[in-house]
Amino acid sequence: MQSFYRLDERERIAECGGDWDRFALDNGSTRSLSKAVQGRPIWDFVEGIGMSSYLGAIFFHVRRTGEGFESSYRCDSPYRARRFRMRTEPCGKGLLLIHCLVWSAVIRDIGEDVSGEGAVSAPRCSVCCRFLVEGAWIDPVADPGRVFMPSEHCVCPDCKAALRVQLAE
Repeated sequence: MQSFYRLDERERIAECGGDWDRFALDNGSTRSLSKAVQGRPIWDFVEGIGMSSYLGAIFFHVRRTGEGFESSYRCDSPYRARRFRMRTEPCGKGLLLIHCLVWSAVIRDIGEDVSGEGAVSAPRCSVCCRFLVEGAWIDPVADPGRVFMPSEHCVCPDCKAALRVQLAE
């Protein structure tokens, strides 16, 4: 699976393509179809100041250097873990972001209807999808017996540090 979107110079989504709409429909999100997101700022779809800063640093780096930048991130649902690779390329005055699915694994075999009952509500890193529970960052894949629901979105210290190193290289 590969999808892409192009941002204009004002960080608005100018175009979506590839498997974009199929991914949205597979995840039950008609609000994320290309016709619903095009023309809107990317920031309408980014939760938390941490992730806004994380993406902003990548966008600034690509524009400043004129070179592409590659990073990876998780995009989990309560029942499926997915790792993507994101390539950010300069494109005219805007940016082109290409997302490729690297792997996908079932966290728990319960289907799409996940009840919030008994779920662990905790901050979730928007990059690695780990949850901060009692001072430790836990990967839901490593603890499939519990359902984790994000109470807020952030970027964990490990992902921040990894980005700093990668941007400095």
